Amino acid sequence: MTEETPVKPHISPSSLDLFLKCPHRWRLEKLDGRRTLPTLPLAIGNAVHSAAKTNFNFKRTTGDDVDLEWLQDGAVHYLSEVASTTGLAYDKDEIGTDLARTLEHASDTIRGLVRVFREQVAPEYNPNLIEHRFRIPLSGCKHDLLGVIDLAESERDIAVDLKTAGKKWSQSDADSATQPAFYDIAWRCLSKKDVHPEFRFEVITKTKFERQTLRTYRDKAHVWALIFRVRAMSKMIEAGVFPPAASAAWWCGEKACPHWGDCVYTAPAVQGEKIPLRIETGVTIDSPVDREPLDAAAVLHPDGFGMIRKVASDVAAVLFDRNPRCARCNDMLDRRRAVLQSIDDTQPLTIDNAKLVCPVCAIRFTMNEEF
Repeated sequence: MTEETPVKPHISPSSLDLFLKCPHRWRLEKLDGRRTLPTLPLAIGNAVHSAAKTNFNFKRTTGDDVDLEWLQDGAVHYLSEVASTTGLAYDKDEIGTDLARTLEHASDTIRGLVRVFREQVAPEYNPNLIEHRFRIPLSGCKHDLLGVIDLAESERDIAVDLKTAGKKWSQSDADSATQPAFYDIAWRCLSKKDVHPEFRFEVITKTKFERQTLRTYRDKAHVWALIFRVRAMSKMIEAGVFPPAASAAWWCGEKACPHWGDCVYTAPAVQGEKIPLRIETGVTIDSPVDREPLDAAAVLHPDGFGMIRKVASDVAAVLFDRNPRCARCNDMLDRRRAVLQSIDDTQPLTIDNAKLVCPVCAIRFTMNEEF
């Protein structure tokens, strides 16, 4: 009796997008099992998807679309079930209001979105694949590709993904999306045709309840670019490398990330923690090795940090006026680019315990290069 080949872990379009945004958040949710509740916009989108799935399953059997009012009631019931069983993650603005009224407004939004879907989107398609799940094995990679096609028509070579959005998409949003490259691979495997399908995003906006159809295509170059990204992600996971998102990214913030308040890479999470810090201007603020490390909250206090910067600035200004040349290579210094270094890091920063060097010498000193 032979043992079955174990199923490899997978990477989906949403998983890849999350990892590219913030590998640290990906680790918290995918590896550490940090569970997050669905947001209200996500629940609304899922409710519309449930209505679309119900409609097309019925249409594949009977050839007709489902009655509009029946679809709307089913989608609203889906939202109620999620709110009462799984629960929803409300933002601060929603928590401060009447939640019952918030859910009532969300139900009205769902009815408007389903109406646009039923009247404008559904009649145009007669799919033979409906929320079809696929897995694509990748040789030489620790992960496989996994995805779900919302709907597809093999006769017309069309794959469609239904989206709900607060505003209209741009064409670049469709052309840069991750999903089409995933589905391009799956389509050729499922249809057994070497044809790149037409991929459509059917976007329904929540504000004006308008339909927007965006067409996009992928070729072999896009597919290989996707595979290279997946392989890089797989290697980082295997190596245990999960850096944080860029601090300037909009998704790294209190409203956008559910882990922001206790993330080790955000300032609120380290307030009061005992950690060693160093300001890389030659001014050491680390505690001595034999003493307790500094309190991060005290170090990050604006007044203390401002004082350190002012001392360093004053010392640099005096040294520049005395001798505007690099203490190492003797080249002329630029006042704005001169780097202040401490001669003895164990002593306080003073005029006698500091020197000015050019950026090149500062880098070489940091890399421990001999002159």
